[in-house]
Amino acid sequence: MTILCFVIFLRQLEKNSLEAKIIKTLSLIYSLNQFERLSPDLNFLFELYDDAGYSREEIRGAVKTLSEKGFVYLNIHNNYIQLKSNSGANIPALISDCIEKRRRSVRIVDILNNFNTEKFIYPTSYNVKNKMTRYFHFAFISENDFMERGDWKNAAENFNSDGCVFAVFNDSESAEKNQDDKKNLVEKACKISSETKNLVFIFSKSVEKFSERLRRFDSVAFLRNELLSSFDDTSDSVLFDEYDIIYQDLYEVVKQIVHSYIQPERKLALYVSLGAEKKLYRKSDLTNLVSQICGEIFYRTPVINNEMLNKNCLTGAASKSRAKLMDAMLNFPLNNLGFSGSGQEVSFMQSALVHTVILEKNSEKKFFNLSPKNGDTKNDKNFRNLFRVMNGFLSNAEKTEASFEKLFDLLVKPENGIGLRRGVIPVYIAAAVCERVKNIVLKKRGIEVPVNAQNLAEIAETPSDFTIRIQKWNDEKENYILALEKLFSDFVIDDEKKANGYSYLINAMLRWYRSLPKYTKQMKKVYCGGSGLAEIKFAAIQKEYSAFLNILRSGGFGANEILFEKLPFVFGNGQSTEDFDFFENVANAKFFFDSVLDNFESKIVEEIKNVFDTNAERSLKNLIADFCQKLNLQTENHVFENGAHSLLRIYKSAGNDEKKIVMEMSKVLTGLSIDDWNDESVTMFFERLSELNGTLLDFDNRSVDKRNMSALRQALWPADNTENPAAANVAGAAGEYNSAANYEIRFAQSGTENAKSKSFKKIECSRRAVLLEEEIWRTIEEMGQSVTDAEKRQVLVSLLEKLC
Repeated sequence: MTILCFVIFLRQLEKNSLEAKIIKTLSLIYSLNQFERLSPDLNFLFELYDDAGYSREEIRGAVKTLSEKGFVYLNIHNNYIQLKSNSGANIPALISDCIEKRRRSVRIVDILNNFNTEKFIYPTSYNVKNKMTRYFHFAFISENDFMERGDWKNAAENFNSDGCVFAVFNDSESAEKNQDDKKNLVEKACKISSETKNLVFIFSKSVEKFSERLRRFDSVAFLRNELLSSFDDTSDSVLFDEYDIIYQDLYEVVKQIVHSYIQPERKLALYVSLGAEKKLYRKSDLTNLVSQICGEIFYRTPVINNEMLNKNCLTGAASKSRAKLMDAMLNFPLNNLGFSGSGQEVSFMQSALVHTVILEKNSEKKFFNLSPKNGDTKNDKNFRNLFRVMNGFLSNAEKTEASFEKLFDLLVKPENGIGLRRGVIPVYIAAAVCERVKNIVLKKRGIEVPVNAQNLAEIAETPSDFTIRIQKWNDEKENYILALEKLFSDFVIDDEKKANGYSYLINAMLRWYRSLPKYTKQMKKVYCGGSGLAEIKFAAIQKEYSAFLNILRSGGFGANEILFEKLPFVFGNGQSTEDFDFFENVANAKFFFDSVLDNFESKIVEEIKNVFDTNAERSLKNLIADFCQKLNLQTENHVFENGAHSLLRIYKSAGNDEKKIVMEMSKVLTGLSIDDWNDESVTMFFERLSELNGTLLDFDNRSVDKRNMSALRQALWPADNTENPAAANVAGAAGEYNSAANYEIRFAQSGTENAKSKSFKKIECSRRAVLLEEEIWRTIEEMGQSVTDAEKRQVLVSLLEKLC
């Protein structure tokens, strides 16, 4: 409040009027700011102005006049008369309009819950004794909601708390309820709290109705925040100050309403818990009451002296430390779990495992004692009960697949008396499953996942997503696993064997699968050869062999599912088997796929031999050599449009390695290595082989020696140029083979006097080829004189030689 505002107020009031005097008096009181001595309220004004001849009615009237003019505001929570600026706005009307607008959309109880800053009530003595933090959620509930609600069992779970304290508030804006109505409320609260022990109900003893004050507070807060959100240099700060004064006053009023429920010393509330009314006299009595409730409900909770671990939601750093601890529990063989120093994971190990004597420090090897005896009889009993529940769950998992949601209901919910925090549960699950982890089939949403720290941590967050199944172990399974490990030993990595489970074996099988040639992995039938192109024959692959490869190809299966479900089903004639006497079938399948390519190449070699000579039992090299001897020099030097010269080049360089010859022929005839073939590639190979061999022979048969060509033409075209019908036949047969239609180039052989001749047919270029020619010529021209003409010719001839 500034001096200028004070002067403005006085100018608007009659000089020496009671209103002006009150303004001056209030200004002095607020300037002194010692309200414990001089309080700016009506009582002080009565005492001050009684001796000056003013009646109390006159003083009240003067204060009312000042309030109507907007010069003062009468606080509700302490009755102080507060000076304020006047924006000129009709504040009461604005507030009333807002109340009516928000009356249908905002409930009284929601106003209280949104304002309430006392969200939790802590059972302090219980928490100190049990080295953990439990809490009860404190919330307001309307009397109508209280009477209509039927399910109270999961009330605390809905708020993620250990219990609830409900302040039952009468938000009715109609007439007061009678004593019978209140009695019915209390009786129902007694019944509910006797059945659901972690609930406390509080009822107000006050007959005063607060509904309108709460609605006024909600509206003022809304108007104030609306003005604040759009506040800038042009905004009306005086209007905001007016709203703020009213807001601060009503804020204290609402706070008093809330405190009337949770501060028993005010004697304004009635408390119901454990089926009866409770006499409470101070705030500590309320915390002791919820401590008593926790003691009765969670009587089987083991004490774990580490609040960073013993909570529902761990911090990021604590989650990483817990993951390190669980990873060591599952994989490290020694009793110290490989930890040293003072890291958080060491602290977790000490508090959760060592101090509770679950991790035996006296043994050299890692051993988890699930029946610990630490000297604390009650705590030892609680830990033994905890692991009894876990072992019971795991025993059921040996019979049928079990959801972790059932285990967490037993460990977390209050009905079973344990009430364990989710953050520590994965650690004790790791201890419980450590000895039989290799036999566990853990699934997340139906897909098998490894038993590791990450998945155990995820179980605590969403246990309904995970199921567990424990395989029964016997000598047959042991021998089966050892035999498979030996079978795929070339692909087993020893470091992977240190991890729990049989993932190392599946990884070895997958490495074997990935090492197979593409042809083997994609084949759908077995090539059996044939006596000619028209008689190429295939046979079906054994059904179980294909199914075996499909399992490895498709993925999405876990180690246990493949080893103990999929493979027994595939090799057990479509029926699951527990005998595991089918291993030989697995070995045969592996041998079959390992030898597919070799057998295939051998059959291709034999079929190629049949192409050259169906009756000869000679090497492929000799058969090819005989074929080449039939070809004249012109054929060897010609570059064929369909690439037959490339095949001839392979023929000329053929050695004794028949499979190498086939590999080179495959690249020319199909454009693929034989490893990359599919079932259709066989037909393509032999079709192209027949075509190119035919091209070579046809060219050789039709080519005419240049020395005899003129004589031949003279015989066909006499001196009188009369047409001879045979001439047309020769010309047509020769086609591309006459010299006029061919190019012939002699390439000098470096370091020798010999030259290599190459000939090829002159063809008409496509549009794309014309573009290539133009691009090459453009590049040559761009070089200009930086490259000589001789060098340009040499470059072109070198490229041409590579293409020939």
